[in-house]
Amino acid sequence: MSTTADKLNYLISTKNAIKQAIIDKGVNVTDTDTFRSYATKIGEIQSGGGELPAYMSAKNFTFDGNACTGYVGDNTLPEIIIPKSYSTVTSTETVAGAKVLDKENLSMSIYDFQSVTFSDGGTNTQTYTSTSQLQNLSTDFPNDCYLVSMQGSNPFSFNFLQMASDMQMLQFPIAVNGQSFSDGMTAFDYIIQNNITNVNFDGDVKIITFIDGDDYQVTSVSGSSNGSGFKNYQNRIILLSNLTSIGDSAFQNCSGLTSIEIPSSVTSIGDSAFEGCSSLASIEIPSSVTSIGDSAFYGCSGLTSIEIPSSVTSIGTYAFRYCSSLESIEIPNSVTSIERYAFEGCSSLASIEIPNSVTSIGDSAFEGCSSLASIEIPNSVTSIGTYAFQNCSSLTSIEIPSSVTSIGISTFRDCRSLTSIEIPNSVTSIGTYAFRDCRSLTSIEIPNSVTSIGTYAFRDCRSLTTMTVLPTTPPTLDNTNAISTATKKIYIPAGTLSAYQSATNWSKFASLFEELPS
Repeated sequence: MSTTADKLNYLISTKNAIKQAIIDKGVNVTDTDTFRSYATKIGEIQSGGGELPAYMSAKNFTFDGNACTGYVGDNTLPEIIIPKSYSTVTSTETVAGAKVLDKENLSMSIYDFQSVTFSDGGTNTQTYTSTSQLQNLSTDFPNDCYLVSMQGSNPFSFNFLQMASDMQMLQFPIAVNGQSFSDGMTAFDYIIQNNITNVNFDGDVKIITFIDGDDYQVTSVSGSSNGSGFKNYQNRIILLSNLTSIGDSAFQNCSGLTSIEIPSSVTSIGDSAFEGCSSLASIEIPSSVTSIGDSAFYGCSGLTSIEIPSSVTSIGTYAFRYCSSLESIEIPNSVTSIERYAFEGCSSLASIEIPNSVTSIGDSAFEGCSSLASIEIPNSVTSIGTYAFQNCSSLTSIEIPSSVTSIGISTFRDCRSLTSIEIPNSVTSIGTYAFRDCRSLTSIEIPNSVTSIGTYAFRDCRSLTTMTVLPTTPPTLDNTNAISTATKKIYIPAGTLSAYQSATNWSKFASLFEELPS
């Protein structure tokens, strides 16, 4: 099921199969009944001959009035449905208990319970009333044990512990607002439904899929990097939803997350939403998304490509910082700004096209993009931030548009493969360290618009043997270290020799000056 359509078809077929099974048991189900209401319908099934399969029956649960207080079930069940209502349930039939795995970690897997009972299937039965007592489970049951019953302090108040590895699907048709999901979930799909507005995801979840659906309304998902939830989770989570936003830190540090499909209902991706999802290899952002928050994909080191839809107007601070496997990205014409550190440390990014809608490139926006060989900055850009292309060690050429008025601090520092650059006549200042250690740069022309050159601007440009400085009034030179020690000739305008020889800091290079023909 690789596409949304496949998942929806699977959902529909499953829905129809459950509907028919309920009807077969004498419970009326009409076309106007929502899928959500099927849980209630299941609870209305009366005991008697010709039972539903165990995994579809309310008989798998222990009841206290209308509250579910425990679970009993076959350890090979392919699916468990927890009904939402038990108003007609009067008795419980006990079947083989669910096998418990990883007993050593069980104390971290059960929350908010009054008591839980386990058995080895024989005479050894133990009841525990606190998580600290559960530390003894491995000692009490050195071999297999089974969950017999669980008593919660409130209806539905217990999260699930590890079940048998044969289990494939768990459906939980109850609201779980504000939950941080428990550790120790293994080897089944977790389908989350109903009005989820604040869910913390963190840990080793592998695949998360959102499926649009009218019956289930998951309006937003957010989270925190507090170390809770989904530790060692090995399969996938499915959220049936009409999701409109992926909130701040929603999947932060889900280091095992390999795949996620974002539905077309989503309009925003919050700050740090996928930060630290180091196994996420690809993601498709739907055209409904208009904003991508700060640090949204920060540290997604497994991400190789991404296409940003034309609905997005800005790429936030740190948005793709340290996405070290990102090889290509397409920025649409709708984007007007590339914020600070947006692509810093994207060391595999070989090429990028900046559309002519972009007006600003933020500080360190492409710093450390060591595979970036060339880049064309459109005429729409009026400002390039400090450190914007620092350590772009593969960058061989770059054209600065005439709309730019200044080259900031360390903008092209350590661009060691840069052989040529044309500074337009619009630039009035060249900042400190602007071209420091551009060791392949052999010549440069300073246009007559430049009025200042910062400290160390061309320091350690060890191949820069000639400079052409066109201003008739010598630009302010912060110190003599602004000029490379490799420079042997400085060409200046005709009739300016005396001015340059007497200008502060320029005077040190008096022997290198040669006037251009008038």
